[in-house]
Amino acid sequence: MDKSNEVFDFFSNKFPFNQDGLNEFSNAFTTREYKKGSIIPFADNRVQYLQFLEEGIGREYFAMDDKEMNTSFM
Repeated sequence: MDKSNEVFDFFSNKFPFNQDGLNEFSNAFTTREYKKGSIIPFADNRVQYLQFLEEGIGREYFAMDDKEMNTSFM
């Protein structure tokens, strides 16, 4: 199953979308892969895109006064 089908299946099972609109929506996704230990930066500290974690674990945090403050785990 390709990645756009996985997105389609997720949304069609959770939300009552119009099927044509859901097709267009799921085909607009781009898959990115990151290696273990990678830091995924955000421009101007703002998320510019929707993210799905398919496999693995991640955390969101910010650094302040030489400390890391966790905001979420995935």
